Amino acid sequence: MTALQATTSGSGEPFGAKGVRRHPFVRLPVVNPEDVHVRYNSARELSFDLGVTTLMEAYMKMRSLFAKDSLTAEEVSTLMVNADYMAKHAVAKLARTCRKRTAGQLLMRLSAVLVAFDYLACTIKLLGDHMDAGSWCPEFVLRFRSD
Repeated sequence: MTALQATTSGSGEPFGAKGVRRHPFVRLPVVNPEDVHVRYNSARELSFDLGVTTLMEAYMKMRSLFAKDSLTAEEVSTLMVNADYMAKHAVAKLARTCRKRTAGQLLMRLSAVLVAFDYLACTIKLLGDHMDAGSWCPEFVLRFRSD
């Protein structure tokens, strides 16, 4: 048996290729537009009384929501709260100039920024106009230096 035969099905597709389209890293859950009851408010100050205590908690909660097939109205609200926390935390903590420039610290910061951008882009894709991205996203992105 060749390596190619070991990694493909009889039809020539890699094993699990059909299932990959269902993987949470490839697809987003379905959101009924009627289940989105609020609009994102970028003007609101960062509040630590949103029920989210750490950035990692927001990442994990959003990841669990993205892994679902569909979201309820309550889950949509939870997603928006966590996206709000993530965006405001990113501006407050991650957009600042990095004083210590060791490779490890830069890697940690870059990975946190990339995940925040990815999760916010996914949230905007899911919630559409309710995220009001045109009013805050361009300014948000410009706060992060890439040099």
